[in-house]
This record gives sequence, C-alpha cells and structure tokens, in this order.
Amino acid sequence: MWDSSFLDGTDHHVIFSRRNYYGPILFKIKLGLLLSADFSEVFITRSNPGSWPDVMPDERKYYQTIDEVRANYTAGKKTEDAQIMFTFRSPDKKLNLEKYLVEICYDDPKIKVPFKNGEIEGRDLIKSALEKAVEKYDRPTYKIVKREHTGRCKCYDFYTALKENEYQKFVDCFDISDHLSSKQISKS
Repeated sequence: MWDSSFLDGTDHHVIFSRRNYYGPILFKIKLGLLLSADFSEVFITRSNPGSWPDVMPDERKYYQTIDEVRANYTAGKKTEDAQIMFTFRSPDKKLNLEKYLVEICYDDPKIKVPFKNGEIEGRDLIKSALEKAVEKYDRPTYKIVKREHTGRCKCYDFYTALKENEYQKFVDCFDISDHLSSKQISKS
C-alpha cells in the first residue's frame, strides 16, 4: 500500500452530507484518466485499504474485471461506493494529475477561524490559501469553486463541534497554526 496513491471514487461530502475527513478541499478529477495511456495500470479497490488485514490476496482487494466494477460501482449503495478507490502504483515518482483536474472545491464551513490578531471566515482563509498556491505555482487556469451545500449537510455542525471540543484538531483542519500565537493554539 505504501507504493500506491489512492483517489476516492466518490465525493464523500456529497454522499454523506458531511465534511470530508481528508479536509475542506476537494480536487475533482476527470474519469478519463482511467483510460489514459499515462497510467499503465489502475487498480480499483473493493473496500477501503485502511481496513485491509496485513495479509490479503489481491483478488479480495481489487476488482479483477471491468464487468465487476460496472456491477458494483455507483450502484446506488452509498456506503459501498465510498469504499471504492482508484489506485495508482507509483513508488518512485509523483502522480501527475494536472491535466485531469476539473476544479478545486473548498468548503464554506460558515464558521470563523482564528487568524493573526482576530478571526476570519473559514471559507475566506481556504480560498485565499488556494489562490496563493495557484499563483505561486503559476497555474492561472485552475478553477477554484466554493462548494454549494444542500440544506441537509452536516459539515457546519461538525466544524462547530470540533472547534468547541477538539480545538487542536480544528486548527489542523485548516492548517492555520502558522497564523496563530501559541496562546491561541493551546485554547483547547
């Protein structure tokens, strides 16, 4: 597993109406990458690799045929769909997905986060960081989009509870520790 890169096969925020555990940013990638000659092999997991036992045959880890994938992927079973990941083995090199990037989405947690000597809306901090990165790496064509939430999305509740109960995890979610004083970080 250490020699592989994994991409989720679904947007967990949309499927489960909650924040994504990987953080408030999502890179949407074109599915055409699965057919690209850029990648000699793409493995599609049957379940989340984090739940695999130490020893497990590849036949239980990965789908073996495209027909198996067709029968099971996006078959309306959201929990099972969320387990599916596209896996690229790349032990000695980075995985270049740049030409497959559709857009970069960021959450609007509707919550203020500590910033310098005050607070800033979380969405503004995230957007600013993305814009700076796009400029720094000279990628002006990257589309940055604020995620539109459905009325039943629970990410706001999660971020609020995290801020109130596990402050350091909240800070880590937004990677804002460089902007905080040690007094603010130890708030927990």
